[in-house]
Amino acid sequence: MLRLFRRTPVAEPDSATVPGIVPPSAVGDGRTPSGPIEKTPKPETPTAAKTEKSAAVKAEAGNDIPSQEELDRSIVTAPPKKSWVRWILPFRYLYLYPKIAVEALDDWLIGLATLFGSEIIDDRKRLIRMMSVFGIAFLVGVLPLGYLSLAAILFGFAGVLAMGRAWVVNEKRRTAIVKKLADGDPDLMPDLRWSALISAFQLLNLFPLLYQHLQRDFGLYRVDGDTNFFDWLWFSLHMTYLKALPDFTTLYGLDMATISFESSWGRHVVLISRLMFDFLLIQAVVRLLAIRSTIREAVAAVKADPEMSVRLGRRAIEPLTEKLRDPDRAVRGAAANALMQLGEANQIHRITIEVEKAAAKAEAEETV
Repeated sequence: MLRLFRRTPVAEPDSATVPGIVPPSAVGDGRTPSGPIEKTPKPETPTAAKTEKSAAVKAEAGNDIPSQEELDRSIVTAPPKKSWVRWILPFRYLYLYPKIAVEALDDWLIGLATLFGSEIIDDRKRLIRMMSVFGIAFLVGVLPLGYLSLAAILFGFAGVLAMGRAWVVNEKRRTAIVKKLADGDPDLMPDLRWSALISAFQLLNLFPLLYQHLQRDFGLYRVDGDTNFFDWLWFSLHMTYLKALPDFTTLYGLDMATISFESSWGRHVVLISRLMFDFLLIQAVVRLLAIRSTIREAVAAVKADPEMSVRLGRRAIEPLTEKLRDPDRAVRGAAANALMQLGEANQIHRITIEVEKAAAKAEAEETV
């Protein structure tokens, strides 16, 4: 029984015959049974020459990926801001926020103009829509409805400004089409020149109603006796329109006013009225001069670029018709071509007959 539990010695494997095992005797001299031990080479530090060589090889192989060193070199730190710039930067919001507010107000006015018919192409339908909306505002403004009447009058003022701004945007769009900065047919756009003018004339009704309501509700003015609409109309003309034009009452010393100021707020309202009138007047003059300049330049270039005259639309018919009498044959041909594209062959036929008659008359006079 004891022999069953006796420990049997296990023979050690021969390192010479088992692959992968180095005998202890070979460790000292650094040799294996098959030869010397292969030592792992240490990683070499990349030099500038090797870096340039590897970059060139990558570029040739089409894998021009910058190394980390190249990325570190390419990082350029921003120069520190000057002290005076740091002081000025907070004040930029004084310009930024009012600009955003003005742009938002302008967009709101342009959207409001659609209620007055600014997008209707037909002139008659647009005029009916516009005068109907203004008529409702006037009707509510005349009635003694308190603040509701005052709100209707202010809505009428907003409508006047809205039609003016819509006209400006419309003309800028037409100018961009003529200068080939945008595409479109100007004849498919509403012509808001007369609409803007007629809406501006509504101020003759709005200003007297506004002053009358401010006197009735807040007592901003001093009135001598009873007043009617025509008294407030004269007050509006005297304080608003005649200040932008030669005032004959001041020149000749005539005092026809029966209304004066009771409160400083009344003066503030008159000042705002003057600014509004001057703004509309200057806007109209500048825009009309710009329209005239655009038409003149486009028609003058009809010989070199007839397409500019065509892009004017129907506004170019009258000046192009005059170009048919130009002594330069090339100009007459270009104008006739532009009129044909605008569908005005009747104009060409009419002018041709007139020219032929004038030539025949001159020839007959020479014969006599």
